[in-house]
Amino acid sequence: MGGALDGGVTRASRSGDEPAADASAPRPSAKRTGQDPALTWHLCWALAALAAACILVVAVGKASMLAMLAMLIIGLPGLIGALWRPAGREKAGFLVLWALAAAMAATLEGGLGGPLAVWCVLPAVVTIVL
Repeated sequence: MGGALDGGVTRASRSGDEPAADASAPRPSAKRTGQDPALTWHLCWALAALAAACILVVAVGKASMLAMLAMLIIGLPGLIGALWRPAGREKAGFLVLWALAAAMAATLEGGLGGPLAVWCVLPAVVTIVL
């Protein structure tokens, strides 16, 4: 890339160093680096639900049983997804599990007017946008 600007001589060839990394070169994929993005996402979701439950207890002093149950329910699909990799038709069932968990958690905390209603609405918004 830099060869066109400086007569075909790159900085690395002038200094004898290793060639500079090409900005347009593809970055290593997650599979080649050993990372599993789905595992990371599911674990982060489960940890976020746990953190939300802890914040509830600390901020309020005493959280209601329904609020704690809602946090547990919404965190379960993340934990299940971290332990199990569905394939084929099982993916649709797993998506239904996510939707049911979100709906149950939101219902426990006041339905569509409650604070967890966003967890039901955001997946639909993302689906429409994407």
